[in-house]
Amino acid sequence: MKKINKLFLIETIMIGSVFLFFSTILLIHDYYDVKVNDIDYANPKQSFKDEEEIIPEFKLDFELQNVTIKEEGKYEIQDFLPNTKDNYLDNINYYYYEKEMSNYKEKGKYEIIIIFENINKKTIKKKATLTIEEKEPIKVTKASDKKTNTTSKKVVVKTINSKQMTQQEIESKILANNKKLGDSGRLYFSSLYSIALYNPDTTEEAQKFVDNQDSGSYYPHGNIMIVADHAYQGFSIIKTQTVGNYVYIKKIDENNQKVLEKYIIREKTNGTNTGAYLITSDGRKLATDINYDLALYTCNSADGKNITLLLLDKVN
Repeated sequence: MKKINKLFLIETIMIGSVFLFFSTILLIHDYYDVKVNDIDYANPKQSFKDEEEIIPEFKLDFELQNVTIKEEGKYEIQDFLPNTKDNYLDNINYYYYEKEMSNYKEKGKYEIIIIFENINKKTIKKKATLTIEEKEPIKVTKASDKKTNTTSKKVVVKTINSKQMTQQEIESKILANNKKLGDSGRLYFSSLYSIALYNPDTTEEAQKFVDNQDSGSYYPHGNIMIVADHAYQGFSIIKTQTVGNYVYIKKIDENNQKVLEKYIIREKTNGTNTGAYLITSDGRKLATDINYDLALYTCNSADGKNITLLLLDKVN
């Protein structure tokens, strides 16, 4: 009986030793696997699987320059950038916030916004002021003012004073005028300022006709016909009109004859372009709340929301 117990004890010790040896080997193997495969030694708190690219903050440590020009003068987007030799715009795109900001012509002050965009598509907005000063008038020197006996050429500026002409004379001059008609005719004011009218089929086409020189969009807006054009292209003329003035649309009739549609200005007001509606300053929608036949409008702001409106009735 004692021999059996002693043999059992020896076998138990041997089995235990073998188990302990292999357990130690496995623990060491697991320890090194963790160390080699799962730990990022450069950043111990973050594994390779969770690592993301860190995009640096986008900064431009400069201010735009304000620009001053004369009426009808030209300016470029580069004129607003600081005059420096530093390569601060390497790999950066820049452009106007609104397309119209490159086309201001009339006297006044305008806020110019330029967007800068880096390679990671992050953007920064910077602002400057464009000042357009009144153009200096052309000085006409009379021959009698010269002290010498030499003759000089007189500078003759042709102007049309509509107040000195009868309405019949104005209409005759418009009919005789040979400027091209758009597909919807040509709009004339009593001063003989005019633009060709084009009827768009899409919003994109309407914008194209407005952006083109000597071209306005002419289209239905609910119950009323609309004429739209940019102020800087000359359509600011509507801001100088008064109630009672006449406006004309010259067209070709079914007999291939030039005819005039005559309109009288009933209201002059400011308003808002919401994108879907044109609304007067007192809250009337042109599409549904106006009983006039024609509306002319132009933008007063870079975002195109603030507008000047003329509302007209057809006379004939």
